[in-house]
Amino acid sequence: SESSACERARVGSVENCDPSEPVSYQNLSMLQALTLLWNEGGTQLVILLVINAIHGFSNGGFLVVLVLLWSLSAELGGLGFDANGSGAAFAAFGFIGLTFQLLLFRKMASLLGIRRMYGFGALVLALGCCTITLGTYVVALRSPLWVRNLLLLLLLAPCSVGFMCGLPVLSTLLSNAAPPHIQGLCQGLAQSIAMAGRFFGPIGCGAAFSWASRAYNAPWVPFAMLAANYLTCMSLSCALSSSIETPYGYQQQRHEVEVVGESRGTENYDDRDDAIERIVRKITPRTGAGI
Repeated sequence: SESSACERARVGSVENCDPSEPVSYQNLSMLQALTLLWNEGGTQLVILLVINAIHGFSNGGFLVVLVLLWSLSAELGGLGFDANGSGAAFAAFGFIGLTFQLLLFRKMASLLGIRRMYGFGALVLALGCCTITLGTYVVALRSPLWVRNLLLLLLLAPCSVGFMCGLPVLSTLLSNAAPPHIQGLCQGLAQSIAMAGRFFGPIGCGAAFSWASRAYNAPWVPFAMLAANYLTCMSLSCALSSSIETPYGYQQQRHEVEVVGESRGTENYDDRDDAIERIVRKITPRTGAGI
């Protein structure tokens, strides 16, 4: 509640906190903000923040080592692309992701739910980290150029699809997990954590790529590390409850409205369900998290 949030905000030196007025969290340190989010949002919100940090780190590192792998010579385990080849590969990467977003994303999200949709994206990204390293064998084939390009597109597709199901869906889950009065704090902290991950990701993965390529001629090592990170994110997402599928408080509000409807003796259940949906839509805070 806002009153409890007001009390906990005192930890961050918010003095004379009036529950009827908005609470400012500007003076909170990172640790204090995390403690407040833990107290207000519970374990689910903390798990999502951990997933957000790992995913941001992995995405930042992946894009760097992907370019390094493309530009590394085929003799050293890379694909040997020049500048034009790398540009064309990135264009294909974006086109595949955009096509998936326009044609399949909404249908799959409705079928799986956003929680499983994120798990699917993390799993596909882990798979893509493995398939992308097989490109060195494709470029060594003596098949026609169009056959090799088609095979490379197929190996790249899991990464493109996974990117579309990753951080965009994760932001929705974060919005659903956070109470309305700490939405701004939650989203701001999540963005800061993701940015820190995207800063350290290229440093760590780039160093691992250089070390593995030079010492062991094994540029696949950082991709294996990234695959493990994405699998960790998928495993953590499995610990989330189904309540994360809807905005914070939706299920409780729906239950309260159903109790009111039953107490009034509503016999037409179809009409009652329609009324429930209309009322819940009004009383549920708009989070901007819809897909």
